[in-house]
Amino acid sequence: MSFTFTEADTEKQFASLDPGEYSAEIDKVSETKNGSLMLVFKSSESGDRLCNDFLSFSEKAKSITAKKLKILGLEKVDGQYHLSDDAQELVGKRVSLKLVHDSDPKYLTPDFNSEGFGYAVDDINF
Repeated sequence: MSFTFTEADTEKQFASLDPGEYSAEIDKVSETKNGSLMLVFKSSESGDRLCNDFLSFSEKAKSITAKKLKILGLEKVDGQYHLSDDAQELVGKRVSLKLVHDSDPKYLTPDFNSEGFGYAVDDINF
């Protein structure tokens, strides 16, 4: 692989986004070492990366994960929602995210303290 850069490239600062409401789309889904899913969100408008969020399947987090998946538009079949093992059916799902600063202010994360844990139905889903 070849990679070329200049001194100016080394001086560019990370451009962080401002907290707020964003129309977002799941760009990637991957499993973490602890069995959670990491969702990578990008902006539905610009395609820029917005944030990561994690879905945990522990008994304690089951209700939160279920609410987020329902808001994302996971389809109901025979009265139940089902997520496949690799969860790739989530890629491309859209949601409106209310984002706040993470513990590191360069990054944003869904507002866990707001209604829907920072997730709201995006009109594009329906």
